[in-house]
Amino acid sequence: MINRKNTLQNIKDKPQTTVLIIGAGINGIGTFRDLALQGVDCLIVDKEGFCSGASTALSHMLHGGIRYLENGEFRLVKEALHERNNLLRNAPHLTHPLPTTNPIFKWLSGIFNSPLKFLIENEMVTRLDDLVLRRTKTSWVGKVSEESLVELAAIIGDNLGWTAKQKIQEKERALALLREKHAVRI
Repeated sequence: MINRKNTLQNIKDKPQTTVLIIGAGINGIGTFRDLALQGVDCLIVDKEGFCSGASTALSHMLHGGIRYLENGEFRLVKEALHERNNLLRNAPHLTHPLPTTNPIFKWLSGIFNSPLKFLIENEMVTRLDDLVLRRTKTSWVGKVSEESLVELAAIIGDNLGWTAKQKIQEKERALALLREKHAVRI
């Protein structure tokens, strides 16, 4: 039986290893797996337990790094996609693509905003985006409703484990933002 006492005894019986991996989070376990598959003698240790630190808060979602695009971190996107594809190839029994829906309120806005984000302040980007897309303050009318915000808060909140109170607070924050930044009255 594998337990702490037996493991410590095994380490004492064979005190040398080719590679000692300290930290049994996702990176340590991944390193251990890769080395073990190559036949390298390795040992992994952790002060707590396997995946007990930051790795316990994983979403278990392989997003492919799309969230890094907003900040222009293309190297991270490439790396995340590479790792995601490795998992899809190496562990198809554990991974599968899920259809997703991403609400888009402004077509082409990312094309104009992203490059400018690194050059000038956000306020100026919004004004340039408005100018280029000829968007007016009333262009949101008909696209955003209180019902759609309630629905969106419910969908996001369910996935994040929000309480009913948190969902209402997020809806109110979204309404306030629309009123303040876009002069929308709902």
